[in-house]
Amino acid sequence: YENWKTTRLPDSISLELISIPWLDVNQKTRYTSLTTGNTEEYIIKKINLNLVGTMTIEKIKFYPLYPFII
Repeated sequence: YENWKTTRLPDSISLELISIPWLDVNQKTRYTSLTTGNTEEYIIKKINLNLVGTMTIEKIKFYPLYPFII
């Protein structure tokens, strides 16, 4: 388990979008890729706000502890 946990590379994405005031870190969100059409769940790890009215969000992929339980 420890080897699996340390070798699993977390997928991360960075998005630049308009300012959304109710977003906060450690929130789980969904993202649909425009190129593949796949919808994945991500956790917000970092938010940078700009004075122009845009924001940059860094997210890492959410891996459930027990993926086989629905």
